[in-house]
Amino acid sequence: MQINYRKIKLTLFFERKFTINIPFAYVFRSVLGNELHYLSCVLKQQTCHICPLRFKCAYSILFENPINKENNVISGRDKAPSPYIIKAEYYKNTEIDKVDITVVFTGEGIDYISYFLLAVKRAGEKGMFKERIKYNMGYISCVNNEYSLEFDFTGLPLETYIFDESQEKYRKKIAVKFITPFRYKKNGKYVSEIDVNDILLSAKRRLDMLSAFYGDKSLTPKLEFIKNSQILETNLFWQDSSRYSRRQDISMKMGGIAGSMVIEADFTKQHLSFLEAGRLLNIGKNVSFGLGHIDYGEI
Repeated sequence: MQINYRKIKLTLFFERKFTINIPFAYVFRSVLGNELHYLSCVLKQQTCHICPLRFKCAYSILFENPINKENNVISGRDKAPSPYIIKAEYYKNTEIDKVDITVVFTGEGIDYISYFLLAVKRAGEKGMFKERIKYNMGYISCVNNEYSLEFDFTGLPLETYIFDESQEKYRKKIAVKFITPFRYKKNGKYVSEIDVNDILLSAKRRLDMLSAFYGDKSLTPKLEFIKNSQILETNLFWQDSSRYSRRQDISMKMGGIAGSMVIEADFTKQHLSFLEAGRLLNIGKNVSFGLGHIDYGEI
């Protein structure tokens, strides 16, 4: 299995300091959606799900993710996972005036990076939050190379995630950090206690879904659960948050698991490949809002 992606990094410098008690990506995504809709929509009297241009419009592709209901992956549903992920630190109740953001584009989302960046620029000129705090994009970079804002991103080489199917085992101690809340359902309910297999299973589901719509359409092998794992340290807690949906005019609960844990287990290269996919592509529910942002490392 492999998935092509393009990763950009940008820094937003705000004109003054502010505090925020929800994940920054919630607000940022909402603002971008408004600006991208303004830039892209040519049939403003139409709703997206019946618009004849919904499979070509930048707003629709990035925010509505339309697919035909007669598909072989999630039959009966007309929306795919979003072809991008916004990653930003939580910054809960911390005074800041600068935010570093990473955005990973997959599949056809890669073709709309220029639209995305123009929406970011317009949002900065108009300002964010109720106070309309403006910002400037200090720089945009891709991986380790820095580029000017006028750079043609369509000419950048693609990176590729390749799944490692090796079953070779290694006894390792791995620390996993949940940078933004991880929303994970088990038996139809969100849970606040997890183990390493829950993380791996969530990463597998995420990877298989993205591969089906934005990759080579292959699936990962059946997940062999780790049977001899040990949690050496745990600092997990439920982190409540909510976001207001302007379109639905309701406040939506978006809580999930945050914190960190240290796991000792016999990891195969497959297991590590799932963790790498989670680090790159996020895991769990509501990843398009920046949730499920994890990192890991051997200790």
